[in-house]
Amino acid sequence: MKRRSSSSSSSTTTNNNSNYNNNSSNNSNINERTVTPENGRGNLKDRIKFMRNRLESGLGRSKFDVCYEYLKNAQELPMDDGRVQVDLGRILGRELLHFGGLMDQLVFMENV
Repeated sequence: MKRRSSSSSSSTTTNNNSNYNNNSSNNSNINERTVTPENGRGNLKDRIKFMRNRLESGLGRSKFDVCYEYLKNAQELPMDDGRVQVDLGRILGRELLHFGGLMDQLVFMENV
């Protein structure tokens, strides 16, 4: 094994201090990373609000309501995943089927 020389050790310390200073200066940008319902970060309530708004705008209110009710009922009944996927395809159509997973997450999070 090679031993570290004392000069490389001090250089590592200098680099770590430099990184610390760079990170400290980035704290001025903290507002860009603030957690809000609009960006979907934060507590569960904020995430649910963001996801619900995103899904309603992507699916339209009518499809959102039908899909939401279906998934809510599907949680209470014993159904296999294949059946749920087929039904979601029928409700949402092929072009919107990718929203099915997000809808499932929303229903799950609201019932936690």
